[in-house]
Amino acid sequence: MTADHTSATGPAPESKAKPRRKPANKKAADSNSTSGWNQWGKNAGEICARQEELIHSLLHSPDTSEQIRTAFDQFKDELTSITNTALSTDDAVEMLAQHIVVKPVLDAIYPDYPFTERNALAGCRRACLPA
Repeated sequence: MTADHTSATGPAPESKAKPRRKPANKKAADSNSTSGWNQWGKNAGEICARQEELIHSLLHSPDTSEQIRTAFDQFKDELTSITNTALSTDDAVEMLAQHIVVKPVLDAIYPDYPFTERNALAGCRRACLPA
């Protein structure tokens, strides 16, 4: 036999590789492929809830400046105008928290386009959340 596994009488027999094992059922395959997204969604939800708590505590703190409260009220008014819906303070806090959490993800997805800086609420968000 030579280095390329041929002999004087012909090539070596083909190896019998085992076929790839398929999942027992489609549901198992789907759950394996989405489990990472499910965990990310759960984590993002928990982070949003913590952000909501922080925003509420900031808005209700006696140490919070009137400028921040006014900026939040403007943010809420802008949301109401854009969505054409009456929003509660809790609704506005929830949307602000979601914006905070999703912003880095969108910035990573669109690195060459300032997506989160050009949407209608970015200016209000910046006013509400000074550095």
